[in-house]
Amino acid sequence: MVKRTITITTILLLLSMVVGLTIVLNRETLAAPISGTCGGCTWIFDTNGYVLTIKPTDGVSGTLADIRESRDIPWTSRREEVKKLVVEPGVKAGTYAYGLFQNFYKCTEMNIEGLDVSETKYLEWCFDACPLITTINLENFDVSNALNMYGMFYNCNSLKYLDLSGFDTRNATCLSRWFNYCNRLTTIKLGENFDFKGDNITYQDYQLIFPTPSDATLYTKKWIREDKAYGPYTAAELRDNYDGSTMAGTWICERAGYAVSYAYNGPVPTGASELPAKKGYSIGSDVTVADPATAPGYTFSGWSRTGTFTIPEEDIVITGSFIANNNTSYRVEHYFKDIDLDTYTLGETESLVGTTDTDVIAENKTFEGFTFNETADGTIRRGTITGDESLVLKLYYRRNTYNVRYEYTGEVPDGASRLPRRATYEYGEEVTIADDATAEGYTFSGWSIKENFEMPAENIVITGSFTAITDTLGDNDDKPEDPIENGETPSTPENEVKPSNTENEDKDKEQDTFINSNIKETTKTIYNPKTDDVVSKYLIYGILGTLVLAIIIRIRIKYSRKAKKIQF
Repeated sequence: MVKRTITITTILLLLSMVVGLTIVLNRETLAAPISGTCGGCTWIFDTNGYVLTIKPTDGVSGTLADIRESRDIPWTSRREEVKKLVVEPGVKAGTYAYGLFQNFYKCTEMNIEGLDVSETKYLEWCFDACPLITTINLENFDVSNALNMYGMFYNCNSLKYLDLSGFDTRNATCLSRWFNYCNRLTTIKLGENFDFKGDNITYQDYQLIFPTPSDATLYTKKWIREDKAYGPYTAAELRDNYDGSTMAGTWICERAGYAVSYAYNGPVPTGASELPAKKGYSIGSDVTVADPATAPGYTFSGWSRTGTFTIPEEDIVITGSFIANNNTSYRVEHYFKDIDLDTYTLGETESLVGTTDTDVIAENKTFEGFTFNETADGTIRRGTITGDESLVLKLYYRRNTYNVRYEYTGEVPDGASRLPRRATYEYGEEVTIADDATAEGYTFSGWSIKENFEMPAENIVITGSFTAITDTLGDNDDKPEDPIENGETPSTPENEVKPSNTENEDKDKEQDTFINSNIKETTKTIYNPKTDDVVSKYLIYGILGTLVLAIIIRIRIKYSRKAKKIQF
């Protein structure tokens, strides 16, 4: 059992190591550059920086294989991704270099000083469709043996300057379409050995012709040497009259005027007004600065030039910037849960201010009967203040719940009705008061809250109590009829001798003494609703012979009802 355990553990450990190693290898493979060979050279494409590097395989010198058409280019599948091209010293192009750097659509930098094309005869479409390149260093580009250079810079529409002073085109048989769609190319440097026609070109369409800038407001469509010693010439005139021995130099497209353009410094806010269009002005003309720019939630600094000025012999760029306002409005909406529903209703709106394009966080508030619900659907607690003041943050609050319970105060009789159950209500919910309690032989005081009410933000206790119903012995209950009280005059036998008043009073006192000494107090009391004391007078008449004995008996009896206290 022990050996088996060790074996399983070892296997698991090995598997984890293999998996880890595989992951590492995969990561390295994903990050590794793509490479290949082309003749005696190696090309490497860095997938991280999108840099294509071409160098001699042996590190000293190497000649590229002949490239007669696009499919012969070994890096053709990656050329549309290349952002930078580097050709190291020692790399030599073969006889055919068709489309060598064609379709580098994203390339903005070419370092090709190390490339040797001195023995290359065919350079068609060499830099075709490199639309982001503004200049190419071709000082060491020896094309003296090149014959066909058709469309060499075709569609390089960002090119502004080319130094072709080292180009010897006298042996060329085709220079056609070099500068088609190079409408921004306005400065070209030529050398003594440059020939628009080539000694062997007899067909005019194969001859080279300078580009024509597209902006007629800035250029006259003519070329003039920088020192103004020659020209201005049309492109055709320059081709036909160029004499390298005396006319070599920097040639520029003659200006008809100069451009005034506008630019924003720093971040451009959302909704900023469009920049005024670039416009050409003839030399010496007056220029009126555009109206100030605007952007919601920002203050414009103003243009770097103001009013009206005379155009100088140079292009002018007028700049301005924006400053964020610190009083841009935004709102915070507070929503309260509806009673007995899962919906919320807007309860309060705050209007606040802050700095445009800064992040803010809404602070929840304290509301009686509510608690902030940070997980509620629709909550927007954080946002960026927009210049158009459209930012709305939303906070939601759930309703608190509170208890309502009933209590009896004082003594609770046997048989009293059960207290209503304790109930839970949401804040603001209507509470219906329970029916009055009952107990036989008692009256109920009523609950301490008489009418229905809205639940406040606290627990509520509603109280009530009982009062015993008073039992009363009536004046005429079990009472012998009193002839005197009935308005009758008692009859007296003719021979009856009436006692004197003094004698009668003495007898009354004796009877009172006797009765009072034999009456005992009890714990029961009977209350008359009309009076606190019960006084019953009984007039007893007896005829003993001729003697009428009249005894007035006064009786006072107290009772108290026993009660038990019941608690719930």
